[in-house]
Amino acid sequence: MIPAIGDIVLYTSLGDADGRFPAEQHPALVTKVEKLFSNPKGSPVEGEYAVSLTIFYETGTFNMTEVPFSGSFSRGCWSWRRQRQREQPAPTVNPPIPPFKLIVNGRMRVISLDSLSYRQVVDLAGMVGNPTVVWRLSNGNGGSLTPGKWISLHSDTVISVAHTGNA
Repeated sequence: MIPAIGDIVLYTSLGDADGRFPAEQHPALVTKVEKLFSNPKGSPVEGEYAVSLTIFYETGTFNMTEVPFSGSFSRGCWSWRRQRQREQPAPTVNPPIPPFKLIVNGRMRVISLDSLSYRQVVDLAGMVGNPTVVWRLSNGNGGSLTPGKWISLHSDTVISVAHTGNA
């Protein structure tokens, strides 16, 4: 497999000579790929490339250039992560929500959410600050939405957002 920018790989640290700090594997992000030579047998292999990495240590990140490949996790080299096998697919918590139409300040919005927070409503209306948010259903029920609260949506929800003196 050929490395590409954005791949997440493992970097095996050098450790130290006396063994106080053994070599360890750390996650790394490929930030540059350089072709070193061409494989005379035809298909490209990882060893033909050196990569630049951003390596993630517990104490921070470190950038390295021209890091060679090793299929056996050799010190100072990058390697592919082992693929984890799942016994079964992860369960779906909730079925996908079909998109529906919502009217915000007279403008039709199509969203795929079954609830909105106060901040999401304000963002949908294209406003800033803390405007007054009022909602109603076609059956006449309704109320106001305040910061930190959520509204469950229905296909006939109409939301009005207006600035007042508290903006």
